[in-house]
Amino acid sequence: MVVGAGNRSQDAAIVRPMSSALINRMIHVTLRADYRAWMKWAQGQTIHPLVLTYLQTRPDHLVSPPPKS
Repeated sequence: MVVGAGNRSQDAAIVRPMSSALINRMIHVTLRADYRAWMKWAQGQTIHPLVLTYLQTRPDHLVSPPPKS
């Protein structure tokens, strides 16, 4: 299995268009961050306690929109 990650063109990141041949051979998945679900998952993992404490204080930092420039 091969997995790749990339940026969307609307993320204002370094993005190059993919050829139609490449696009047709992939499954494109958009992920949505869910603070409560992530925290529930993280409790049973080996996530450093400082990370959990920080995110409990700033749940908006689990994911943030890309900068405009």
